[in-house]
Amino acid sequence: MVLSSLATVAQTKKVTPKTKAPAPVVKLDRSKLPAPGPAPVVNIGKYESFELANGLKVFVVQNRKLPIVSFSLSLEFPPIAEKNMAGYVSMAGQLLKTGTTTLSKDQIDEEIDFIGADFSTSSTGFYASSLKKHSEKLLEIVADVVKNPSFPADQFERVKKETLSGLASNKDNPEDIASLVNKVLLYGENHPYGEATTETTVKNITLDQVKNFYNNYYRPNFGYLAIVGDISLEEAQKWTMKYFQAWPKGNLPANNLPGISLPSKTRVVVVDRPEAVQSVIRIGMPIQLKPGAPEGFSAKTMNDILGGGSSARLFDNLREKRAFTYGAYSSLSSDKYVGNFSASASVRNAVTDSAIIEFMNEINRIRDTKPSQMEISKSIASQTGSFVMSLERPSTIAGFAISTAKYGLPIDYYQNYLKTLASVSETEVQTAAQSLLKPDNMTILVVGKAADVAEKLKKFGEVEYYSTDGKKTEPNLLKPAPAGLTAEKVLENYVAKIGGKDKLLKIKDISTELSASIQGTQLSGIVLRKAPNLYSMTISMGGNVMGQTVSDGKNYVTKQMGQKKEISEAEKAQRLLDQHLWIETLTAALGIKSKLLGIEKINEQEAYKLEFALPNGSLFFEHYSVETGLKIRKTDIRESPNGPQTVPVDFADYKPVNGILMPHKLTQKMGPQTLVFEVKSIKFNSKLKDGLFKVE
Repeated sequence: MVLSSLATVAQTKKVTPKTKAPAPVVKLDRSKLPAPGPAPVVNIGKYESFELANGLKVFVVQNRKLPIVSFSLSLEFPPIAEKNMAGYVSMAGQLLKTGTTTLSKDQIDEEIDFIGADFSTSSTGFYASSLKKHSEKLLEIVADVVKNPSFPADQFERVKKETLSGLASNKDNPEDIASLVNKVLLYGENHPYGEATTETTVKNITLDQVKNFYNNYYRPNFGYLAIVGDISLEEAQKWTMKYFQAWPKGNLPANNLPGISLPSKTRVVVVDRPEAVQSVIRIGMPIQLKPGAPEGFSAKTMNDILGGGSSARLFDNLREKRAFTYGAYSSLSSDKYVGNFSASASVRNAVTDSAIIEFMNEINRIRDTKPSQMEISKSIASQTGSFVMSLERPSTIAGFAISTAKYGLPIDYYQNYLKTLASVSETEVQTAAQSLLKPDNMTILVVGKAADVAEKLKKFGEVEYYSTDGKKTEPNLLKPAPAGLTAEKVLENYVAKIGGKDKLLKIKDISTELSASIQGTQLSGIVLRKAPNLYSMTISMGGNVMGQTVSDGKNYVTKQMGQKKEISEAEKAQRLLDQHLWIETLTAALGIKSKLLGIEKINEQEAYKLEFALPNGSLFFEHYSVETGLKIRKTDIRESPNGPQTVPVDFADYKPVNGILMPHKLTQKMGPQTLVFEVKSIKFNSKLKDGLFKVE
């Protein structure tokens, strides 16, 4: 009864619920960045290490997730002065894998392919990787290569030829030119870091010099071997003892590095590229920042804020605000001997000096004022993310261990990495900028058209001129042409020299067969042209068509590996005009305006420089030898993802064909390669059918 009565009361009695006091309203101050949380706690993976009797230091990181084992050797020795044979150290690294006292290059390649392994060598070590079941066999091959290289003479000549071919490609690339000249300027040509590898120095390299490098520097007591993957410490010890214990140690040759000094005032250097429509800018200086230095964290954060990416100050200023460039960046490199700071961008000729002003403004701003806490936090968050992601790779652990040993870092350097990074303050970042960056002692390098930019650069300091191979030179400024000489007269003289207008106009079609070599592989080309402006070019390699261009005079299609390549309407219009047979006789009729700009040196010979303006406003340039009257260069301007690029083609080795002088050697830049085409045959008036020029 009692329970029943209580239940009834509970059902009938009105109960007033208790109410909570309203929570206080917290006003969010969006002008302030939330306080950063504590640095993430990371678990640095374990490694084990030992040292062989010959001084080879071995670091082992076990990872059983995949049945793969990798071996990576890193040699540590001071920079080597290569002097008039600059390039031989790199060549030695490439040649290591080209033969041993018992195996040829082909046999080594076959052995590696048979077990499905990766294997590469360099002047500072090697990398090799395979499935666990093949890893001992792989190490046996690698050890043979490291201990018993034969340096075959034929392979030496092949690598030398390929090196020269690569340099020829770089010669016309403004970015490559800037990189080469910049290191000469920052370190000086007498410092190993400032030596320029050029065609001259490569031609000086001897096989004996390559062997001397190996004998002196490829020694186990200078080496750190990382072994990562499905392997135990016992296996690593057994295999390294078996295959590397007999590798004899060596003594480092005496090597006194010259000191590095900053210029007493801002230095301004121009490398003249007369046809350039953009300037490549490098602003920099050498710095003293050793790997693992305490100030390294604040220095890295400082550079991140200044120019480390697309959210940094340089990018925001020069691209987003002023549209000077596609991108502006800076870098800061630490080094055991001497590092460097560099800021860079490619900009239009007209704004070269304005861009440099903004670079210097930003460099001064990060020295003069502390960065915001938001900038600091964004940089730290980005660096933290990169560090944490790197820990997913077992090779990172081995790298940390080797760096700790190489540079004498505290044993807990990487364990405390994020904690140290998180403590970086605004004051420390500004102090790093003031300590490392000296705007009044920097070198400003511009690779571009001197005629357009040199005068405007004088506001920064006296302008010096350097060649593309890093040698001081005199400016190759245009000399005036003789009084009364015009572009029309230069073209008329050329037409007369090669055979005369009457003969040329009797030729209705031309068939040309060419050949070239790229990295030892033969290319063949067939070029067909028919009046007025029909065109076909096919490039083949090993019987397979690599590239094809076809035009019926109105439409234009170009393919690479069977895929159509899009070009702009402006470029299409230029090419359709350019395809006209004997265009030198038709410039006025086609609405092309020509102008004689003056005389300049091309390939060590003086040439008249002519500018041609197409009806759509596009420009191209041609050079005609003052001595012979023959055309020696044509330069087109093409659009690329990084802005307008110059595309030069050189003509040489003129020979008569049915009474008409025709060039039999054409040098053209195609992507990263410079190709030298030799003309095998030229035929006139073969009655080519229009169907050969059908656009599909």
